[in-house]
Amino acid sequence: MKGYLIFFGKDGKKYLLQLKSANLNKNVNVKTQFNISDIVLLVEEKVPRQLWRLRRIIEIHKERDSKVRSATIKASTGIMKCPVQLLYNFEIVNKE
Repeated sequence: MKGYLIFFGKDGKKYLLQLKSANLNKNVNVKTQFNISDIVLLVEEKVPRQLWRLRRIIEIHKERDSKVRSATIKASTGIMKCPVQLLYNFEIVNKE
C-alpha cells in the first residue's frame, strides 16, 4: 500500500478514497426483488450450481427499514427461513 502511494502520489490516495466511498453507496437490494410464490434457487454450499434445487417463496420478511432481508421458502423436505442473499430468481420477469 505504501509503495502504491509513493508511485501514484496524492492522486492515488484520492482514488482509493473514492473506491471506498463507492462501495458504501451501492444499492444492495436491486437484485433482491422477490414476490410470494416466486420460484427460486437456493444456494447450497459444496454443490454445483446445476444441482441446486428449486424452492417456492411462501412468505417475505421485511425489517424495520422496509427492506426484504429474508424469506420463508417451501422445499420438498419442509419449510425453512433463509436470507435473500442465498436466493436467485429462477423465472425471468419482463418489466415492459
